Amino acid sequence: MPTNTDAQTRKTCLQVKTDLEAMTIVTEWFEQFNCPPLTPLLWQQGQIALLEGFTNAVLHAHHNLSPITPIEFVVEISPKIFKISIWDRGNEYDIGITFQHLSQHLSNPDFNPLERESQWGSIMLLKLINEYDWQIRYIREADRNCLYIEKALLQPKKEL
Repeated sequence: MPTNTDAQTRKTCLQVKTDLEAMTIVTEWFEQFNCPPLTPLLWQQGQIALLEGFTNAVLHAHHNLSPITPIEFVVEISPKIFKISIWDRGNEYDIGITFQHLSQHLSNPDFNPLERESQWGSIMLLKLINEYDWQIRYIREADRNCLYIEKALLQPKKEL
């Protein structure tokens, strides 16, 4: 459901059930954002974060909940920022602790993430933060959690 909050901001929402089969719906919906002002690389990074967030909601946040429990997505794009919000109804989770723990491992030159059985997605999210300046945080509002994924868009320099 697209909405425009002003002439230059586009905001679109999607809701799916707690089912990994909905990945196709989420992926197809996100295709609409593969256009300016997003570069192909920025869109791809956003897609990685979106799909990781969705997978985590299904497999972890909602693992004890009914399959009809909704997962909601909001994408907002303005000339200044690209935002993705993923809302789930699982238990509270502190992603900061996960990032802190993984940062300690990543700082070790002998660390090989491919030897891990889990948290590959969190490693990818941490790389988006550390190497590409994304802002990622997880907050609790009322009875829901939100994974906020944001990237500032560079403004083109104006001619004098």
